[in-house]
Amino acid sequence: MSWDDALAEHAAVLSAFIRAMEAVPAPQWQVSPGATTWSAAALALHVADSYAFGREAAFGRAAMRRRTPAPVAWFARTVLLPRLLASETFPRGARAPDEVVPDPHAAASLDQAEMRVRLERVAAEAVDALQEAARTRPRVRITHAYFGPLRPLLAMRLLSAHTRHHTEGMRQRGLVADA
Repeated sequence: MSWDDALAEHAAVLSAFIRAMEAVPAPQWQVSPGATTWSAAALALHVADSYAFGREAAFGRAAMRRRTPAPVAWFARTVLLPRLLASETFPRGARAPDEVVPDPHAAASLDQAEMRVRLERVAAEAVDALQEAARTRPRVRITHAYFGPLRPLLAMRLLSAHTRHHTEGMRQRGLVADA
């Protein structure tokens, strides 16, 4: 996939996520569907934090701790990641890396309008940083907890897939009954 295709994919995915986020009724924004499930606010912060982490990693200021041995990361990156991107689905129940687990206090402090501004800003910054890294530092790799080192274009596609994955979860948060 080219950068132009990846950018078009990302724009559509981010737009769909924001529409789903804004469809969550305000009274449901902070409601968790279950004891171990994030609220819409926390889910949106998780997505925003993922973009922020991608931005920082592209600048070389952050790196996820790889949680899989190198051969497992190679297998995941080489065999599983292409399938994940092609199928446009993430495995259910996959644990978020610690670096992007949302802070519940931060999530509780953000309303939907603030989250939209934050998400659009940090997503744009991540896209710019990843493109810049690809253009000016062709050897740069973004370390992912499960997939290991990724080239910037692949990291961009993974961010899009991640956001797409959480769009359905966001839609479900809008259907939660008041507690």
